Amino acid sequence: MKKKQGVSIIGTGALGAVLARTLYAQGFPIAGLYNRSDNNIEALKEKIKAQKTGRFPKSISELGDTIFITVPDDNIGSVVDQLGELSHDFSGHIAVHCSGSKPSAALSLLKSKGASVASFHPLQTFTASSNPIDLSGIYFDIEGDVEAIQFLEELAQTFGSQTLRIEPDAKPWLHAAAVMSSNYLLALLDVSSSIAEKGGLDKEEAQKALLPLVRQTLQNSETVDSLPKALSGPISRGDVKTVEEHLSLLEQSPDILALYKQLGLIIVKMSEAGNTISEPEQEKLLQLLNS
Repeated sequence: MKKKQGVSIIGTGALGAVLARTLYAQGFPIAGLYNRSDNNIEALKEKIKAQKTGRFPKSISELGDTIFITVPDDNIGSVVDQLGELSHDFSGHIAVHCSGSKPSAALSLLKSKGASVASFHPLQTFTASSNPIDLSGIYFDIEGDVEAIQFLEELAQTFGSQTLRIEPDAKPWLHAAAVMSSNYLLALLDVSSSIAEKGGLDKEEAQKALLPLVRQTLQNSETVDSLPKALSGPISRGDVKTVEEHLSLLEQSPDILALYKQLGLIIVKMSEAGNTISEPEQEKLLQLLNS
């Protein structure tokens, strides 16, 4: 792909930092790194030769022709307003934010000044220890102007990733789905280890023991064409007696019992779709889990 003359990144937290390092490794000149905290900038400067660093660009001349805004969602508006004060003409610039919930319309001020705008959200989780490899093999959901989208699709390919074009109205739905599949997975692991703890096991040891099971389950889901085919466990086998025993054990923890039942009902539907249980078994399980 044609390299842009320079890339500026505003917000060098977990995502901004790994994006900067990845772009630099791909041969993109880094025109500027900006962050309200100097600490994040100093750590990055040792690895990336940026033309400018600081808390915020002082003029449009300090910006590359591609601007990535990787600040928290609530701060995007103020960053856009501050950028808008730098110039009345952003022609030739591509402005991108990486929010999962906000559409590219959040950059409308820059678009009115001539910029091509888009949202470019990685369906991935990042921490301070994330590496460029974490941007590889993932999906980015994108929406916005044609020029910006075409550039970002090519950029994702250089990362070894794929893009998913979506409508602006779909963003909050996809973001909620991402939160459920990522953060809530950890919540489920925490609840699961709490159940083991009630049986006398050390909670942290239980977590370590359950993680390989979680990893294998996710691997299984990648090898089938539908999730029901990756199911295992008592409900998918129609093992009513085991489910009864679980429900009896969890009676002392009403909140966990309610969650077990709610998720169990979903597994029953999935098992039905996967044709792994008989109709009588399905009816018995539904009666148990709805009680």
